[in-house]
Amino acid sequence: MRYKIVNQFDQGIVEVDLTEKELQYIHDIAKGEEKDNVMTSLCITSEEIETIYTKFGLTNKNRDRDVQVVVIAMMNKLVNID
Repeated sequence: MRYKIVNQFDQGIVEVDLTEKELQYIHDIAKGEEKDNVMTSLCITSEEIETIYTKFGLTNKNRDRDVQVVVIAMMNKLVNID
């Protein structure tokens, strides 16, 4: 599904196309689930997670990209952890 977003980490990214699995990954990480547990439960690979980061323009591997993707998703109301 395609979402219009505001991305403070990459101003050139104004929309992102995410699958349900990708959204679920972001949601579970935002809830504080352990990354390894999320990867196992969703059967998601490291390569698929790299694809999520790339979609959001998060290419700097020296930063915590999970935190960045959660911030973007929550600011744009893509996930809700209530």
